[in-house]
Amino acid sequence: MASVDLDADRVIVLSSTVYGDDSHIVRVFSRTLGVIPLWVRMGKARRARGEGAKFHALALLDVRGLHRKGSEGLFRVRTAERAARLDAMTREARRAAVAFFLAEFLWKTFPEEAPHPEVVDWTWSWVLALDATPHPASVHVRYLAGLTSLLGLAPDGAPPSDRHGLQLATGEYLPVDHPDEAHLGPAATRTYLDLVAGKDVQVVGAQRRELVLGLVRYVQLHLSGERTIQSYEVLEAVFR
Repeated sequence: MASVDLDADRVIVLSSTVYGDDSHIVRVFSRTLGVIPLWVRMGKARRARGEGAKFHALALLDVRGLHRKGSEGLFRVRTAERAARLDAMTREARRAAVAFFLAEFLWKTFPEEAPHPEVVDWTWSWVLALDATPHPASVHVRYLAGLTSLLGLAPDGAPPSDRHGLQLATGEYLPVDHPDEAHLGPAATRTYLDLVAGKDVQVVGAQRRELVLGLVRYVQLHLSGERTIQSYEVLEAVFR
C-alpha cells in the first residue's frame, strides 16, 4: 500500500497494548482510514504526565500528522489530543463495561483499513451519550439497533405476524417458535424494530441479552464473519 500522510483526522480508541519498554500499540477507528494500529511512543516524561490514560476504550481523539511509510504495518501520529473529556465513562464501572464491549465489537467486526466515516460519526455521538446519560444499561443495545439501520441491514417493514422473527443470516422474517443463535424471536424482533424507529422502549433481562448477542451476530454475519466478544459476559454481570 502507498504511503499515508494525513494532516489531521479524528479517531476512536478501540484497544491499547504495551509494546516494549516505552511504547503502546493503540488500535483506533480512524474516520479516514478505518480500523488501524498506531505505534505511540510514551517515554518516561509522557508516562509521568499520565498520557497513557487518554488511550482508554472509546476515547475520542483529534490526531495530527497521521502517517505511514510505504507498506510498514504501523501508523504513527505527531500528536493525539482528547477531543472530549469522558469523566463519567472512565470513573464508573457500568459505563466502562459498555465502552469495553463496544470497542471490542468494533475492532472484531470491521476489517482493517476499510473506511466507514459514517460509523465513526455515529459511534462518536453515542460515546458522548454514554458519558452523559444517567441510564447506561441500554446504550449498547440501542447503539447496535441503530447501527444496523445505518449499515442498511434493518429489515423493511414489519413482520407478517406475531409468530415471525428475524433470521440473522438473511435478514428475512420467518416463523420462529423458540429463539436460537440463528434467529431473533418474535418478541425481540418487535422490540428491535421499535429501537430502530427510535421509540423509547425498555429493554432488560433476557430480552436485552437476546438482542445484544443477536444483533452482534447479525452485523458480523453481513460484514466480516462471527467472532466472540469476550467482554460481553463482564458487561452482563455488571448489569445483572
